[in-house]
Parts: sequence; C-alpha cells; structure tokens
Amino acid sequence: MIAVLSTQARLLPSIDVSTRSRLLTAVAAGLVPASAALLTTSASADSTVVFTFADSAITESSGLVTVGDLFVTVNDSGDSGRVFVVDGSGRTVGLTQWDGLPTDDEALAPADGASVWVGDIGDNSRQRRTIQILKVPVGAVTQKATPTAYTLRYPTGSHNAEALLVHPVTGRVYIATKQVTGAALYAAPVTLRPDAVNPLTRIAPVTAIVTDGAFTADGTHVLLRTYGKIYLYGFPSMRLLGSALLPSQPQGEGLAVTADHAIYLSSEGVNSAVLAYTLPPRLARLVAAGGRLDDAATAQDAAPLLATLGWGAAAAAANAAGAALG
Repeated sequence: MIAVLSTQARLLPSIDVSTRSRLLTAVAAGLVPASAALLTTSASADSTVVFTFADSAITESSGLVTVGDLFVTVNDSGDSGRVFVVDGSGRTVGLTQWDGLPTDDEALAPADGASVWVGDIGDNSRQRRTIQILKVPVGAVTQKATPTAYTLRYPTGSHNAEALLVHPVTGRVYIATKQVTGAALYAAPVTLRPDAVNPLTRIAPVTAIVTDGAFTADGTHVLLRTYGKIYLYGFPSMRLLGSALLPSQPQGEGLAVTADHAIYLSSEGVNSAVLAYTLPPRLARLVAAGGRLDDAATAQDAAPLLATLGWGAAAAAANAAGAALG
C-alpha cells in the first residue's frame, strides 16, 4: 500500500519531498486510511446471463477463454486431461482430451485461434516443486491431442495459483498466485523450453485470492478477479487503477476478455451460468484509452486523501491532473 501511495505522490508535481514524506508517515501510522486515496468500488455489478453450461460433465469451471464465437472451459482438480468447447447456447460442441492425469488444472489462457494454454498450476497444499502448462488444440470437434508440456518453477518455494495470463502482443506467459498474503504476478521466460525447467520471475504484488485473470486486448492492462471483485492494473507498471464488485456467483473462478473488451465470468457448479459483465464507466474508460489515462486515474485517486490531510493545493493539483478521466 505504501508503495502504491508513493507512486501516486510522484505523479503530483505540487507535492514536495517533505509533504510526500508526511503523507506516507500519516498512512503508515494509521492516522488516515490508505484506502481513502485509492479505489472507488462500484456499488452494484452490471451483468447478464449469456447461457448455462448444459453439459453435466462440466462440474467445476475453473477457467474461461473465448475462441471466436466459442467458449472454452476446464474443470478444477480431479478431472482427466480435457477441455470443453461450448457454443453461445451453452451446448458442448467440442472436446479435446489428452493422456495423463493432471495434478490440478486450474486455469486457461488464449494461445491462438486454434488452441489454448491449460494451466496445471494449482497447489492448495503448497508442496509442488514444479508446475506445468500445456498448449492444447481446440475447436468444434471431439479430438485426442498430444500437447507439449512446459515445466515451470517459482524462484522461492511453492505457490497455489488459479490465474494464467498470456500477453496478446508478446505471447509471454504470466501466472498470478492465489494467496491471502504475498500474492504476486510471475513471468515465464520469453521463450519456453519443453526440455528444461523454465524459471518464473516475480514481477509485482497483486491482490489476495485471485481466481482468474486476463490481459486486455492491447496488452496495456491486466484484469484479475477474486470471488467477489475485479481489479484493474496498468501494464507493465502493475499499478492498481481501480476495482469493482462482481455479481454473486456460487464460486466464481473464470474470467475471459475478448478483443473488443467484452468480459465473461464463469463459476464452478453443475449447470452454472456464464455471465457477461460490464465494467463501471470509469474503469471502462481506462481500458478503452489503452493506458493513456492511467496517470490521470492515479492522481484522481490521491485527491481525497490529500484533501483529508488538509493539503488543499496538492488536492487541487491532483483533481486537475485527473480531469482528463472525467
């Protein structure tokens, strides 16, 4: 939190070094809640049901990707190696299976128009020395595949994770861990090797209990979901720009973002619903701007705290800097 506030302060030219220090000291001492400076959370969640999974074999949808007009999902731990391809009515129209029993498939990410990444990255007991991702072909067909597996290892210890992301421009793979404390975004090597252990690099802290995530289509933002909220980060800065409530779901663990910024959510449970979700206007404007308004958002978020501390000139400067966001 202090690091985020420090970033905000650096974006406000009217805050001198002394004032910046007082600001951080006040937050650290608990005199002013840091949340006052940061995020506006929507009071309601704008969503509609697109379909419900008709296939009773889809019991624990724990990842979601769109491929054209189709949806791809994977069951949570305990299932065999398979992904389901579903049409807009909720009917399963394709199934890809492969040999071998996954340890804990938890996530999907887009690969290209004919395949997806499957993340065998779950580790509730935090005992796995390595994790795996696989590139699996998908389509409106039943098929048997022999996907290439890539082994990954965290730099320190073992971590549970349910969010697999792939940058739409570079193709680089990222993983966001699911932890109460210490959750972070990790990057895989730019070039993955199937014949070696690929080391992960810690990039930045993220919110707790992430259940899925995705890049926006231009790669300038990251969306991470938990069971109850969605968080928007700038990329590559990983500056937290805002959050909003998500609609109530039995156990929401799927998030897909399309090329036109449409957002879909899935949940565990037989015949569970896939929802179309609309970001609140402020966050939607940030995504549509492709990173050009991120600094304005940070300044705007800092203004209430500055005003609370009685620093009127700095608060005015922050509001002026945030005016571009509206």
